[in-house]
Amino acid sequence: WYQRRVREAVVSTQSTGEYSSRCNNWKCLSFDTENNNGPCRRSCHKMVFDCKHKLIYVLGRYLDVKARVNVDLKSDFYCYDIQGDQWSLISNDTAAEGGPSLIYDHQMILDSETQNIYIFGGRILKECCC
Repeated sequence: WYQRRVREAVVSTQSTGEYSSRCNNWKCLSFDTENNNGPCRRSCHKMVFDCKHKLIYVLGRYLDVKARVNVDLKSDFYCYDIQGDQWSLISNDTAAEGGPSLIYDHQMILDSETQNIYIFGGRILKECCC
């Protein structure tokens, strides 16, 4: 469920999984995150884990040039509550709130003491002019 092939083309997945190193097994937490109020299919995004509150933050995505036509390029920002098994949208457009535009290939870390997330580098996705 992590990667599906359709007519020899690899497509992005929108499933969320958990691996237990103790039991050496995988568990599907969500087969379709978008249907569970989570992020749409994406690649080149980053995730950070807040071990204190058991939260996962997701930011960024990449879209091929052909996929950028008639698509909203807002930078959404999501949080997954592991204990509550629930996605929430933190921001529909981080750029409108002073954060990054739609970003990919960036680095992201979380300071567990301050609960601040830091982002560095990456590339900004621009609308297709074709």
